[in-house]
Amino acid sequence: MPPAGEPTASLSTARIEYQRRRDGFFIELQRLAKFDRKLSLTRLGLFLVGLGFAALSMNSTEVAVWWCAVPFGLFAVAIVRHERVLRRLDRCRRGIAYHESNLDRLDHRWQDSQPRGERYADEQHPYELDLDLFGKGSLFQLLCRARTRLGEDTLAAWLRKAASSSAIDFRQRAINELRGRIELREALALLPAEVHDSIDQSLLHDWASRTPRLLSRTLLATAGLLAVLAIVT
Repeated sequence: MPPAGEPTASLSTARIEYQRRRDGFFIELQRLAKFDRKLSLTRLGLFLVGLGFAALSMNSTEVAVWWCAVPFGLFAVAIVRHERVLRRLDRCRRGIAYHESNLDRLDHRWQDSQPRGERYADEQHPYELDLDLFGKGSLFQLLCRARTRLGEDTLAAWLRKAASSSAIDFRQRAINELRGRIELREALALLPAEVHDSIDQSLLHDWASRTPRLLSRTLLATAGLLAVLAIVT
């Protein structure tokens, strides 16, 4: 039997780790925000310089048109660099939100989190209402960390139907394996994903599960032709 103080110690360790990671994302967010502002000003400056060279080249023979290529080329480079910074900023924001959510769960402040699973509520289910499976303060809300609609559907199906002992054992072993792999859990949580209610994501799952088959030559030729037309036009 584990010592009485072990759960408390484990929670304290988890809290410290979540706070450390959240603060790390926050520091990186502040650094990137400053870089973001500098790149915005740089892009604006390069664009204005390019416009200035273009205007001068039309009114003066001393300024060649190709001079515009330098600021506009640097402007294009700045756009690419800025896009990378914006993606890293978005990742930092997701990291902060993820670890804030972890800390809220440790402090039992998860009742206002999303999703709550109201769409899965079924008044005709034999035990759903008695066990508060779905809705505010429900078991679904406590457990769900899904990033996609398909993940939410899977959890809801698990809660609605009693699993076999082998399935329960498999899930518990998977949980124990993930318990100490905080890097993996964080990486999965930071992947860009959204729950789109208007899209049936099960269709993608069904498509991916099908046996691969080659397309006909006509379809392949048509696809190639459309690709060429898209590039040309």
